[in-house]
Order: sequence, then C-alpha cells, then structure tokens
Amino acid sequence: MTDAKEQVLGFYIEKNQLISEAVSNLAAKVHAYKSKYGKKSIILTGCSASNGTTMIAINLAVALSRSGYRTLLVDADMRTRIKHKSRMAEIGLCDVIRSSYPVVNAIRLTNVDRLHFMPSGDYKDDPALLFCSERAADFISEVSAEYDYVIIDSPAVTVAPEASIMFLSVDGIILVCALNKTTKKQLQSAKDIIEPYADKYYGLAVNSVDERQYKRLFPNHGYYLDKYRRAEIKSRGKRDE
Repeated sequence: MTDAKEQVLGFYIEKNQLISEAVSNLAAKVHAYKSKYGKKSIILTGCSASNGTTMIAINLAVALSRSGYRTLLVDADMRTRIKHKSRMAEIGLCDVIRSSYPVVNAIRLTNVDRLHFMPSGDYKDDPALLFCSERAADFISEVSAEYDYVIIDSPAVTVAPEASIMFLSVDGIILVCALNKTTKKQLQSAKDIIEPYADKYYGLAVNSVDERQYKRLFPNHGYYLDKYRRAEIKSRGKRDE
C-alpha cells in the first residue's frame, strides 16, 4: 500500500473576494488567540447539519497555511462520507484512536504548502464511544505539539455528541450556522451545549451570506481593495503613456 504521506490531496483555494475576506478575518482572530493565549487546536461544529462547516474548516486551514503556519486539518466527522475519503486509503483518525496507529502514517500531504490532512477513516460503530477514549485526548495533544494549528471539522453539535466530547480537549470552539437555514431553536440549543466551555468559545461563523447582505453588514469591506485597484490602474496607465 502507498505510504499515506505520499498521497497528495487537492484542496480548492477560494477565489471569491467576499469569502476570502471573511475567512481572512476569521484566520486573523484565530491567530490573535494563539499569539495571546497559545491556543492551537480549534474545533468547528455546526448548529445543525449541512451548515457548511466543512467548507469553512477547509478555507480556514488553507488561509493559516498560506500565512506560513504548519497546519493540520482533521476530518472528525465519521458519520458523513465526503468526496476526499473515497479517493484514498481508508486509514485515518479512527485508526489512530482505536488502534494506536502511528499518526504520521494517517496524514496526507495536500496541494497547499504547509497544509496536511487527516481523513476520518472508515468506522462502522458509534463514533461517540471512540471519542470518549483517553487516546482521543492524547491525539489532540500529540498533533498540537507538531503543528502550529490543528483545525478539526466535526459533526453538528446538536446532531451528534462527538463535538461536545472533544470540547474537553481542544483549545478553541467555532460555531457555524447558515443564514436563513439555521433556526433560532437550533442556534439556542447549540449555544446551550457550548455554554460550559465559554472560555474556549471564539464566536459564531455565519455561512450562506450573499453579496448584498455582506455589503449591508460591512459597508466598507471593499475600501482598501478598491483603493488598491484604482492605484494599480492609474500606475498602469502612466506606464503605457
């Protein structure tokens, strides 16, 4: 079997200006918490299923890696088979936890410099019991010692208990909701679960915000970019004279 580290996984690098800007703001906050408090392991979990948690986790990990930090993205959702899992060997997080499988052998390289990825692996039993083990907590400590950041993509906290179990071991928590999709009841339920870990809570990431809504919430979001573009066009015009 091909060594896991030799398998290169391709991640899409976001080109949309608004999404990139929003992710950059999130990455800046994560970096500030690390600089101030030494927090490195961050778990992302949704208020409900299909809130776009995986997309935000991937983009956050890419942003941190492109800033020069060694980052590990961990797929801790063993209940959903995303496309990346079907393109490689099934060795992953579940094997590391249940069988003390060497961490390094379960990590994949990616198309982004300094970004590594660990898939969830193929686990047939109840994942919640797996994450209750002492080895699960040891795993987070182990990878945190090797990487600048560890970004963990987990199932929705209101749907499965794995995320709340991992709250005990991670440094930070980011809650994800989807505008016009997540209900107030789901949001309140998620916040109630996170309440005992308020000191780890980074905040709420709102997904599925369209351009018009984003501009209304952040009316000056494009000021610096537009100013840079005007200066670039002016400079280019002078060179062409």
